Amino acid sequence: MTQEMEEPGAEKGRFRIVQNWQAMNEQDAADLSEFWQRHGALSGEELIRKRLSQVVVHARTPEGEIAGVSTVDFAVVPQLDQPMYLYRSFIAPPWRKTLLVRRLFTASASCLEEYARVHDYPAIGLIAVLENSRFGEIAGRDRPVWGSGAMRQWTYIGKNAKGREMRVSYFKGARLKRS
Repeated sequence: MTQEMEEPGAEKGRFRIVQNWQAMNEQDAADLSEFWQRHGALSGEELIRKRLSQVVVHARTPEGEIAGVSTVDFAVVPQLDQPMYLYRSFIAPPWRKTLLVRRLFTASASCLEEYARVHDYPAIGLIAVLENSRFGEIAGRDRPVWGSGAMRQWTYIGKNAKGREMRVSYFKGARLKRS
């Protein structure tokens, strides 16, 4: 069942966060498919169908327009030799200078952490590859660990083969998987 999530903090009321993880409905699937195609983010029915199965949450404006979406893919990350969710988000151009990317990550991480806890941690956390060069321009983004206190932390783990920064965020209660 699709579930709406209330997110505290910045821009409350500006976006409605809708949880789709393991609960995609037909209307959201159709809207997300159109959203990706309209913005040139994804094309081809097979790729879109696969990505729809990976949607964690999406955000809608007060008018009901989709503003952004987050997805994950399960992967054993070679650098870590651990099962992780490879996190992705796509924000529509009008909303890229807002805090929506943070809201999507926070909502996605909470949803996936709860799912992992209930299902004996099929993944121990999230990994993100920073595709947008703007992250490097934001003050404080040169720190090895982002976030502190009650905020979820992103830890720098190096760069991928394309030279893009990689960060991880581990789920509370997760344990390393030993072979």
